[in-house]
Amino acid sequence: MPYESKIRTYNPDRVTKNTTISQSLLQNIKLLAEKLDKPYNSLIEEGIDYVLITYKKQKDLIPPAKPLDRKQLGTTFSEVQYNQLKDRAKKLKTQTNTLIEIGMNYVLENRKENK
Repeated sequence: MPYESKIRTYNPDRVTKNTTISQSLLQNIKLLAEKLDKPYNSLIEEGIDYVLITYKKQKDLIPPAKPLDRKQLGTTFSEVQYNQLKDRAKKLKTQTNTLIEIGMNYVLENRKENK
């Protein structure tokens, strides 16, 4: 089998952001990404898309309890998408990492149903 590079092509829209994320959620996302053979960042971005589509007003959001296992994570996101998420978090009076975790939960539940 010929060598296949795992290095992704450079995308100038992607920026590294530090946020705090539940370690158990992140571990589950990484396991799912491994099964699907895709970067876990793309699954997180799928969850962010869901959050941006679903939660537009403060009354739409019931924030979950804050996970106790949050740790800092540095990962790359689309800068445009991340800025949209930051603006949405301000509008919803919540934290960006809370919205990311809601999106991660959605991805895990949605993929579980589609198995």
